[in-house]
Formats: sequence, C-alpha cells, structure tokens
Amino acid sequence: MTTVRECLSKAAEFESRAAIATDGQLKATFKDLARFHRHLAKCMEEADIERMKPQTIHLQEGDQIILQYLGAAVVLQWANLPETARQADLQQASSVGGLPPVTSLHEQIKALIRRGRDVEGVTDPSTFGIVPT
Repeated sequence: MTTVRECLSKAAEFESRAAIATDGQLKATFKDLARFHRHLAKCMEEADIERMKPQTIHLQEGDQIILQYLGAAVVLQWANLPETARQADLQQASSVGGLPPVTSLHEQIKALIRRGRDVEGVTDPSTFGIVPT
C-alpha cells in the first residue's frame, strides 16, 4: 500500500528529475509523473485511506455467496474504479477481521484482478465473467 508520504516523496523525486532532464519529452514525462503522484496523495488524503480502521465482519448463512457476487463485480469493474477506491479496497482487505488469514493477500488479490481483466466476455451468464481455472 502506498502512503501519502510516499506519493509526495515520489512527486518530489520526479520534479527534481524533470529539472535536470535535457530531453524535452523526458522532462514532460517526469512532470506528468510528479503531477500524478501529487494528485494521488491529495485523493488519498481526501479519502482518509491511511486512517482506515480494522473492522470485523460477522457473516450469516448465505452471505458467502453474496460476497462472491460482490467480489466478482469489484474484480470485473476494477479498471473503472478511481485509484482512491482501489487503494481503499486493498487497505480495507488487509484490515478485515473475522475471516481466515491469507498469506500474501495483496499479491493474491492482484493476481485475481489480472485474471479478471483477461476475461473476454461472459462465457456463461451464471458466472458473471468468472472463468474456472
């Protein structure tokens, strides 16, 4: 998870690289990267992502299937979510209590999102784009 401080540090790094770059295109790229990291830091501050508190979810019978549908929807829409929402979701996933612990959670989430992104259309309407491997 990237923090506001890390984003601002990266922005400063790219700004200093832009200042010494002699190639116009490279200078513009560094400036764009600096703006992006400053904007990301601002969005993270506004969403208050870093102060997200751990929470416990108490599941009832049948909730796991609903969570599968909700999770599938999030995976399939991941690219359309604002960066702050993506960061908040990843941070919240790390802060959920009441579920079994998972090794390398962020890496597994990112792998699932990549697999979801590779789906080319819905093969079976009942799967909502989830293709068993």
